[in-house]
Formats: sequence, structure tokens, C-alpha cells
Amino acid sequence: MRISAYVIVYNQHQYLNKVLDSILNQNIQLSEIIIIDDGSNPPVRTSISKRCPEKISIYRNQFNMGRGYSRHRAMTICNGDFILSVDSNNIIEINFVEKLMKHFSNDSVACAYGQLYSSDKKNFLNRWKARHLFKEDQDTGGPIPTDMLITYGTIIKKSTYVVCGGFDESLHYNEDKELGLKFTKNGFHMIGDSKAKIFSLKQDTFFSLMERYSRWYMDSNETPKLSSYLHNIKASLNPMMMMDLKALDLPSAIVSLMTPHFQLLHSILTYLKFRIPQKTSQKDQLT
Repeated sequence: MRISAYVIVYNQHQYLNKVLDSILNQNIQLSEIIIIDDGSNPPVRTSISKRCPEKISIYRNQFNMGRGYSRHRAMTICNGDFILSVDSNNIIEINFVEKLMKHFSNDSVACAYGQLYSSDKKNFLNRWKARHLFKEDQDTGGPIPTDMLITYGTIIKKSTYVVCGGFDESLHYNEDKELGLKFTKNGFHMIGDSKAKIFSLKQDTFFSLMERYSRWYMDSNETPKLSSYLHNIKASLNPMMMMDLKALDLPSAIVSLMTPHFQLLHSILTYLKFRIPQKTSQKDQLT
């Protein structure tokens, strides 16, 4: 049984050494680590592979192709029976892989993922991030079956991935949600295990946090919808703002009130940047 790993990098090089070390230091050895540089400027340094040249390989997309394309490329390149993905600003605990691999004794399990934690809650942005982005308050205390796929620290069984059709290469942000639907449609399920810990290294500003939250909770099909905007406004009031006020965290409550408006803006900008050019290109091919 072989276990591969991959990391997608787009303009976030500063954490890469720590991310790779957390993968290399697992108490279960991995056969390879694939780095997909998704058109970073400047590119990922080739010298990064010298940390473990027999295991680390770098592949570069000529342009920023997005997460769906990059994740599918990584899954295709990796030769393992099981594929670990770790985001480029996260580190995993030393026995992370060992904890998740236990869940694959059940053949119906397509993937297993851990729980993301904020390493610092001293400022209100990190408190908001822990509460609403990472949802640390919803710690289940261990593994639970789920119909949702999350990819920030995840192991996927490759044979199941192939059978179900893999990541949609056209999607830039919703690729994990879409693959999760494929898994459940084909009779598989996923395991979320809060005892398998992932730690975020990223120090967010207000705007980067809003962008990150908007990416994670993007509208279906990456298309802005009025119904989603209204739903997000309602959610920002209850439960989000109510949770902040219950914690006596007024600055976080203000952030919650602003969130749905940034979500709408991000959705519109994503649609204009990616989906419209894609549709135009498809139309040109037909004419």
C-alpha cells in the first residue's frame, strides 16, 4: 500500500517549508510529495525539492488554472493507492495520516479528513476565523460520517476517485463540494475526524479573511444568486452574530454583519473572471 501527498501552491510560498516538514515527519512514511505550482508569480523555487529530493517533485501550470484543474492534475500524477492533500498554509500533526488511514478498513469510505484549528486566538480576526470559518465550536470529539468533502487536510482513496470521475477541472473554488456529491451519488461516504488535527499558519488580514470565507462558501456552480445573498444575510444575523455576542465579542459581530456583502462581491468577481471567459471560449469553439 502506497500513500502519496500533494500540495497546491498559488503565491503562498512563505509557509511551504513548514508544510512539507509536517508531511515528511509523519510516523507513517509517504512514497512521494507532489507540488503543483498553479502559476505562482514568482514561481515556487526548484530548490525546495532539495529538502527530500527522492520524494519531492514540482510541477508548474503555465497559468493560474484554479483548484479543480490543479487538484485533478495532482491526483493523476500521484502513484499512491491513497492520496493525502494538505493546503499550502496548513501543517498536520505527526500522526495525522495514521489516524485517518484507520477509517479505510470500511470499503464504502471514499475519503477521510481532519479538523482545522487556529493556532492563535488573541485578536478578533483569529477568534472570528476559529468560530465561523474553522467552526472549532462544532468539534465532534472524534470521527463521524459525513456527506461533505473538505480538502484542506484529507486522504482520498484513489481507486474510488477514478471510479467517481474526479475533480471538475473547470471549477476554481467549489471542486471539493462537487466531488463530494459524486462520492455520495455513487454510494460512498466520507469521514470527518476532529481528532486528526490540522493547524492553520496563515495570518489573515480583514480582507484576506473575507476572501477566504467567500471562497469556502461560494455559491453553487460558482454563479452569484440573489437567493444565496439573502440566505447569507440571514445567517450573518443568526447564528453568526448571535454566537459572537454570546461570546461578548463585539468586533467579531461587526465582521459577521459585513460577511454576506463580501460574499456577493467575491461571487460576482469570480463569475466575471472565470465563468464568462469560459462560456465565451466555448461559444467561439462552436462558431
